Amino acid sequence: MYQAKLMAVMLLASWTVSSVAAPQLSLLADLGVRGLYRYCEYSNGKIYGINAAETCPSSIAQPAADGKGMGYFKGESHEGSNKQCVYRVSGQDRTLRVDTNAQCPLNHEF
Repeated sequence: MYQAKLMAVMLLASWTVSSVAAPQLSLLADLGVRGLYRYCEYSNGKIYGINAAETCPSSIAQPAADGKGMGYFKGESHEGSNKQCVYRVSGQDRTLRVDTNAQCPLNHEF
């Protein structure tokens, strides 16, 4: 529970900080919950996953065009004792390597 609250605070903080410098995307649709994630569609036509217990934010900062910025969890794969967490950042897939027993963060700054 503590980890979920911490993630929500970090997510909110990153959206708040990002909103100063980047254009905002508005929520088009809450596509519902599948597994541990709620899927939200925004005005750029892309779908982002957030914690299933949260509601879709009414707006988020648009990702940077240079491939840097907030990555939204897309999926994971296992490689030996590591797990590859895949994120979508500005239309590009980026990966983060974590311990196989760790959970992939819902969002990661690249």
